[in-house]
Amino acid sequence: MKKRQKILLLLYSLFTIRYSLFATPVLAQSFDEATGIFTDRTGDEIVSFKWIETLIGNLLKIMLPLIGIASFIMIIIGAFSLITSGSNKESLEKAKKTITSGIFGLFLALLIWFIFYFISQFTGLDINLLEFTIPTN
Repeated sequence: MKKRQKILLLLYSLFTIRYSLFATPVLAQSFDEATGIFTDRTGDEIVSFKWIETLIGNLLKIMLPLIGIASFIMIIIGAFSLITSGSNKESLEKAKKTITSGIFGLFLALLIWFIFYFISQFTGLDINLLEFTIPTN
């Protein structure tokens, strides 16, 4: 055999022996209900996916009011454009589209809020879209 193959075979053998004879221990984990943190046997924190839940919740809490405010502003701008368009058909159509988009956005924001409200009522989940959460862990 070539020298390189012998070295690779030796390294592979050592690696296999190391992990078959001296296996690393698997530590049990527990979940603290009060803090919502997973810990191992020694009390160290274990990485969890709680941050994804917090991120999505915070994005919804920020985006939902912004969608509502932007929709309301679009309705106001569309109404102002509608009033000031006069007999210009092109700006009249543009103003109508702006108002329609604003009403659609407002409807979308309300629909999202109602969906999360019904989910929280039927499942018992605590989905509070009025409270911004900053994770401490």
